Amino acid sequence: MVYRKSEKRENLKKANRDKIVKAAITIFGNDGLDTANVREIIKVSGVSAGSFYSFFKNKEEVFNYILDNILVDLRDTGRQLWREAFGGQRSFESGFEEFFKAIRSNPEYMRFMARNQAHIRNLRYEGRITPFLQSLEEDIEHSVREKNLPPVPVKFLTVVIFGMVFEYIADMVVTPEKVDIHEVSVNLSGFIRGGLMLLALEKGARNISAQILSVLGLKNTF
Repeated sequence: MVYRKSEKRENLKKANRDKIVKAAITIFGNDGLDTANVREIIKVSGVSAGSFYSFFKNKEEVFNYILDNILVDLRDTGRQLWREAFGGQRSFESGFEEFFKAIRSNPEYMRFMARNQAHIRNLRYEGRITPFLQSLEEDIEHSVREKNLPPVPVKFLTVVIFGMVFEYIADMVVTPEKVDIHEVSVNLSGFIRGGLMLLALEKGARNISAQILSVLGLKNTF
């Protein structure tokens, strides 16, 4: 009986938190963080003020909670697709396209990100995107070790892919009607494939040049 009461209490707490988060996503998506207020979140959620403050201290805390959940969703979705693309199970183009479609399929996320662009852009400087970058870097390193990718500068490729994807997400959430996901995916995958090929060729050419110059006893100035 004690267990059942405890379980019921936990379920009620979770239900109240879910109501708060759902209401906050809507309000932040409509008004933005700067304009939104706790009173409105409580009103829309239908929970008591005490219930709200038992989970969150202020609107910034619930905003960050939502944002962290969005980042985890994006990282998990992206990581599965990147692994398949880097491993040869799917094309880069398909990976990008499925990733962008997954974002567009969630209108609440789209509105939330569109209305809070300035705050989302600060994530990089706050270090909150670091786990996203680390997971992408780990997957690229693994693919290079497995020879699914040529020996390229891993950190450089990580930053390039993340930067391009982040900017297209920004465009997509602000002006979704102007972003052709298929076209963007084709262009991004072509850019990365071409860049990987050029980097690999350049590295190979440098190694060959170094070997030739070494045989000739000349200094390598490349």
